[in-house]
Amino acid sequence: MPQEILHIYGPFAIQWYGVMILLGLLMFMWRASKNPLRKKYLSEAEFFNLVAYSIIAGIIGGRVLNFLSERDYYENFFDIFKIWEGGFSILGTIIAVALFVPWYLHKHKAPIMPILDLAALYAPLLQAIARIGCLFAGCCHGMATTAAWAITCHNPNMPELMGLPVHPTQLYSAAALFTIFLIQRYIVYPRSKKPGQLFSCYLILAGLERFGVDFWRAHRILVIGNFSSYQLLALSIIMLGCIAYIFCTFVNSKKHEHF
Repeated sequence: MPQEILHIYGPFAIQWYGVMILLGLLMFMWRASKNPLRKKYLSEAEFFNLVAYSIIAGIIGGRVLNFLSERDYYENFFDIFKIWEGGFSILGTIIAVALFVPWYLHKHKAPIMPILDLAALYAPLLQAIARIGCLFAGCCHGMATTAAWAITCHNPNMPELMGLPVHPTQLYSAAALFTIFLIQRYIVYPRSKKPGQLFSCYLILAGLERFGVDFWRAHRILVIGNFSSYQLLALSIIMLGCIAYIFCTFVNSKKHEHF
């Protein structure tokens, strides 16, 4: 699939990967900015500032975890700054944003859990659209397969798979994440009664998505049995989500406000 829409200069170009991420962000910002919780707790300027800083934190987190887990793709440390070449870990982004947002909200004396719930409602939609960008970029694809729905690998960073049919794990993730969005919006949210429950469920579901899809991902770094380093990290996020849900349900007694 074509990766580049318009070449600008040198290594700089408008890529489908970046366009899909931008589209996902715009969808997230549009839906979240119209939400009553945003209007109650954050001004429009405060909301967009939070999103802007969260994007920076997410890029750093996603890039750092990708660098640490896939060192073979980087010739030297300074390649980490070449973000136009792609290479991000969604789990790294989730971790970075999950750490940054509470700190930012606490610093600005805004309620943490309702805003995290708001973000958790639309984050899967953003991620699903961004995964389509991964498909265009040719990254994050799966192992070789004979499945009828396989796609051809054109990733120059994986010469051993070039031209071979592989699992379209980008589409697996996109479908799973869009399903998570629907579950969050139409099943979990209507049944959420306390702040933090929606965010906790997002952590659980997002962790399950990565844990499951990773079985078909190429270049898995196995650490325990048939489980990769990313899967162990996903399990940690799932456990954190479970602990957070129990805490929010049995310790936090404040009534949840509906979206």
